[in-house]
Amino acid sequence: MLSMSFDDKSMKEIVAFAGFGTLLSEEVQATLKQAGELLTQAAVANTWEVFANPTGALASTIGIVVESPFEIIVGSESPYAARREYGFSGMTDSLGRYFANDPPKPYLGPALQDNQQAVLDLIDQAVEKALARVEAA
Repeated sequence: MLSMSFDDKSMKEIVAFAGFGTLLSEEVQATLKQAGELLTQAAVANTWEVFANPTGALASTIGIVVESPFEIIVGSESPYAARREYGFSGMTDSLGRYFANDPPKPYLGPALQDNQQAVLDLIDQAVEKALARVEAA
């Protein structure tokens, strides 16, 4: 069992930073938008590369959903988006059709994996920009 706690001095410092998220808000939101656009473009490009006969139907549904000022989701609400990402082999759809061999063709996961460093770099730049703005104030 592991237990961890903060001493009184540390708690006072944490309280002093309680509003820091607000100071970062502008930069974080802009960065989330940039990262979302980067990942969306990569996922769309992946559909054209990994799908056997791409039509663009799924690619056209990939987009960004803003969950909160500090969280976005890149994905698709297409009924078959998850089938392409994770596969559908050995399953039956709602129409009763059985798919014996429908392997995964990941497009979203690789978009994040291939662009992880670029997203981290965007976050680093946003934090540096926010700190410079706070320092100049």
